[in-house]
Amino acid sequence: MPRGERIRAAVAALLLLAAWTSPPQDPDPEFAEKVRALIVQLKDRNIGLKRKAEEDLFQLGPPALPVLREAEAGLAAGELRLKINVIIRRIERLQRHTIASGSPLLVTLVAKDRPIPEVLAELQQKTSVPIDHRAVPADAVTSLEADKLSLWEAVDRICAAHGKLAWDVSDKGIAIRRETYVRPFMATNSGYLLLVRPFLKFPPGPGTGDRDYVRGEAVVAGPPGAQSIAQFLTYEVLADDKGTNLLTSAAGLIRKPVSGEYRMLPEPDMTRPLVRPVAEWLDAAPARGAAKVKSCKGVATLQAVLDMERSAFVSGPNLKKGAKEGGESLTLEIESVDVSGGRVRMQVMVTDARLTGRREQKIFYPQTRGKLVLRDAVGKEIPADVEMVSTGPTPGSKPGTQETTVFKLQAALKDGTKLEAIELFEPIGVTDIKIPFEFKDIPMRKVK
Repeated sequence: MPRGERIRAAVAALLLLAAWTSPPQDPDPEFAEKVRALIVQLKDRNIGLKRKAEEDLFQLGPPALPVLREAEAGLAAGELRLKINVIIRRIERLQRHTIASGSPLLVTLVAKDRPIPEVLAELQQKTSVPIDHRAVPADAVTSLEADKLSLWEAVDRICAAHGKLAWDVSDKGIAIRRETYVRPFMATNSGYLLLVRPFLKFPPGPGTGDRDYVRGEAVVAGPPGAQSIAQFLTYEVLADDKGTNLLTSAAGLIRKPVSGEYRMLPEPDMTRPLVRPVAEWLDAAPARGAAKVKSCKGVATLQAVLDMERSAFVSGPNLKKGAKEGGESLTLEIESVDVSGGRVRMQVMVTDARLTGRREQKIFYPQTRGKLVLRDAVGKEIPADVEMVSTGPTPGSKPGTQETTVFKLQAALKDGTKLEAIELFEPIGVTDIKIPFEFKDIPMRKVK
């Protein structure tokens, strides 16, 4: 691509960033009509006009998706339906890349003696992360200059400057509390947040002798709509306030692999931030009388999904017991299928051979998950409840090479909907977000 075109493409990408990262909303009638007019142009005999309409639809970004999907669902198989599907996939792919990078949570904002509720409302609008600020006094003001500052740091600076406001995160977003400010144990990178909470101190248990033991408690937060397949935290330094190194066998550290649970990727939720606990290899015994983790240093790693690929597809008359489809890494086999009484009941087996893949896949296996999708006759997804029944080594396979997991799917067939296909997707594009951290004097909180 010539340099001029690269520059124009980069500028266009920057201008579209807000659109790519905004939560989906019902389009206004005028906008919807514009999208439909461009769809009509996709049928024009003029090739140049058709290509321009295709690019214009792509440039409209995620706000155009509801109208595009409605149009796609109303068309029979053919060139126009295929063209619309390609545009939808292009928009979805770039949106996933933008969200996964964390850039939606890097904000630029200048506030001079503005009401704190007003500033927090603007931050919420810019990032789509819900911020509950009901506890903030109506007359509280703040001054803030943020240039590509993470949302979390911006909120923290506002609370710190006020002095009597604190904040925390949950799967619902950020909550502001009216209490004395205390700097949280936090680290950020690429817009993502690692929040380390007090270590949990348990009384003696099996395998610990007569000594207390501690476990870490931390979460990672990111942009609404982000999907992560694994989160992992490793410690380089971990010592209590009595001088005991908790990373030695003498301190009772138990290193264990990530639990063997097959998790299907959820639908991206554009209304809630990604807030999930971090998997840790930690179960350590502190010195007697220790009340703090004096030194804590390490790296949190998050693997965010950039792209998905369909690995198996079973449709039409092939939707029956014994049907088997797939490739080298994932295989889907139908154990049973019942479509009656307006409902679908299926049981399928997914065989995963990715244990023998890259080193990163071995480390994070089996959290490197995919997604099962049911489709109707026009290709629209049928919402389904997916439940894991069992998981374990594939019968007849070499130890440590394959896992087979059985899933039960149930779905309602509304308004005469007909089940047409089942698909299995796996993440093929993954980006590593690494968040280095170093903290001092993290409290140990006793657990009864």
